[in-house]
Amino acid sequence: MKKLSRIISLVIITAIISSFLPVCANNNISVFVNNSRISFDVEPVIINNRTMVPLRAIFEKIGAEVEWNETTKTAEATCQDTLVSVKIDDEVMYVNGVAKKIDAPAKIVEQRTLIPLRAVCEAFDCTVDWDETLKKVSIDAKGVNRRNGGLSALKVEKSFDERIALLYENILNSEKIRNIYKPEEALNKENPYTVFISVCDAKSRAIVFHNSAFSIEEAFNKAFQSAKKFVFENNYNVIWIKADVVDSFEKLTTDELKVKVTNSFNEFYRKGISLDDNFNTAFLEAEINGNKMLDYKETKEIDLDVINTYIKKYQKHTPKVNKIPDQIIAFTCIGFMCDENSKIYELNGYGDNKGLDYGRRSYKVDRDAIKDVVLSGTYWLANEIQDDGLFNYGYYPTYDKLFTAYNYLRHLSGMFPLMWTYTITGDEKLKESAKITLERFLKQIVNKSENVSYLLDRTEIKLGGNGVAIVLLDTYMQTFGKDEKLIALCERLGEGMLELQNKDGSYYHILNPDFTKKEEYRTVYYDGEATYGFCVLYKLTGNKKWLNAAQKAMEYFIENDYTQYRDHWVAYAVNEITKHIDDERYYEFGLKNLQLNMKRIYNQKTSYHTYMELLLAGFEMYDRMIEEKIECDYLEEFDEEFFAQTIQRRAEHMLNGFFYPEYAMYLKNPESIVGTFHVRHDGYRVRIDDVDHFIAGYFHYWQLYDKVQKYLK
Repeated sequence: MKKLSRIISLVIITAIISSFLPVCANNNISVFVNNSRISFDVEPVIINNRTMVPLRAIFEKIGAEVEWNETTKTAEATCQDTLVSVKIDDEVMYVNGVAKKIDAPAKIVEQRTLIPLRAVCEAFDCTVDWDETLKKVSIDAKGVNRRNGGLSALKVEKSFDERIALLYENILNSEKIRNIYKPEEALNKENPYTVFISVCDAKSRAIVFHNSAFSIEEAFNKAFQSAKKFVFENNYNVIWIKADVVDSFEKLTTDELKVKVTNSFNEFYRKGISLDDNFNTAFLEAEINGNKMLDYKETKEIDLDVINTYIKKYQKHTPKVNKIPDQIIAFTCIGFMCDENSKIYELNGYGDNKGLDYGRRSYKVDRDAIKDVVLSGTYWLANEIQDDGLFNYGYYPTYDKLFTAYNYLRHLSGMFPLMWTYTITGDEKLKESAKITLERFLKQIVNKSENVSYLLDRTEIKLGGNGVAIVLLDTYMQTFGKDEKLIALCERLGEGMLELQNKDGSYYHILNPDFTKKEEYRTVYYDGEATYGFCVLYKLTGNKKWLNAAQKAMEYFIENDYTQYRDHWVAYAVNEITKHIDDERYYEFGLKNLQLNMKRIYNQKTSYHTYMELLLAGFEMYDRMIEEKIECDYLEEFDEEFFAQTIQRRAEHMLNGFFYPEYAMYLKNPESIVGTFHVRHDGYRVRIDDVDHFIAGYFHYWQLYDKVQKYLK
């Protein structure tokens, strides 16, 4: 994170210093960030032997948030945990409040703020190389995000007023809104109805306006006028607009609220909060959870400091809060979303599935909808691949914080969707993305001997890494063609797993980089991954020693009742081994892995994305049993109708983990996360393996959709 921040500082200072010096035109200077060339509306120049670059163009490439204070003539750039402040004509810049002397003060040249690259690099821990012959500046900014941006540059065809009119029309025609509470039932009889309007430029959190009045029409118009004033005064590029009408409310003491928060998963309290009966200081549920206004981890209370910080920047019409009252109003809304294409979506109300689907667009989850999220998530992943073949590992979107660690087993996970989606689209860009990430993964292979190899994940070797690597390489070859060298590597990885399998079929999990033993057991996932890897290796080579190893593991799973772990990798392994070994006990184990866990999976409140993979791997085995008339006594106990219902239910529920604009717009950098998947109860975490598991479940459902529907009918 600090490296990323310093990179941004680097860029700021560069631009600043340049602006201050006399301009030397026609230098034909090119500027690259991580080998990607930057385009400028005003070309870079050399001033007094310093390369000067327009500030904003660099920042937009890096993903920094820039603010300009016209009164003080100060530019501020924020990225991750670093704030750099530079004032025109001042020879000092401030990095997180600490003064740093710079070579030359910032200047404004041709209405552009320019700063020197070198200073920015030092502030953000980047390096800058200058090639005099080529007149080329190369910025090495390994922490820089290759973000999914671009929405903020869209030109929305309809005007703000036209789009507001569309929202207004939908609200007036909504039967749900016509049937909400009567004026005499409201807390404030004079102004009983409250409307929120959120506008978002896709680059930063939505700005939210709300007003109350005697009618919904009047409340809407008041909120609209406030929003319109802000939009036109600030030349604000509105990409998304959302309107919410309060439809229910209840009074709670702060102690009662504390109990509800305590009993919720993180970010799972799904109601808005007003600090007064008149809704003067009120926040949508999405504002509350998108900004951590509730402290789920420690106090379980409303955080006064967070609220006031938020108000200052995003609810500009709301006064500062001096104290959290002893009683608050919890409320829900009926919402409508207008996207960048001026398409209107009605959003799920709180009563839909007890709030779990609240605030998300409502539509049928069919094969086309499933394909859409698969493609969207995959292209997001492809956009996160850096020039060195590594992914941006993950983010905490509340504050747009980049994960600093890396996990090569999860690197493999991120690769699968590139190949699955290539089979749908044939997009050569995905093939290239798969190739560059494969090349990077292969650099992590270490050889214990001529015949034994392992995947080295930073400072240790994981059993599961070898298993997933074999499955990944097989998928790669199925997609792009057989490769004898990759098959040979799969066999060496298999030999590595054989060395870690015990006589009873169990496994040893973790080795040190020197191949000495480190940790006997870490996670059940590794057992399923290794066994699935053995099955795939048998399919690849026909060598029965791999099938024998998988069979030993399967016997261990049955004896030790691995159905209790609800592990998707075990489900994959059972499905694969039953293609090669006709053993009724294996089928029964696979069916029990579904039947005994089905009710829990159906009712799981969090997205728990690997459950969908378990269900679909099991469904493939079950459907094959029915088609091939495979005998198994346990089939009589198996509830196929509820099984199909559970698959469909999870497909619907998991969309609550998809970053539609109506979710993303309340987080710090919406365009970087919109269209991918998140884990809400961990701070809306976005991580490459999470995205893979969501896509895996949906991709396999897309493949098997028609068959599942037959069982539903």
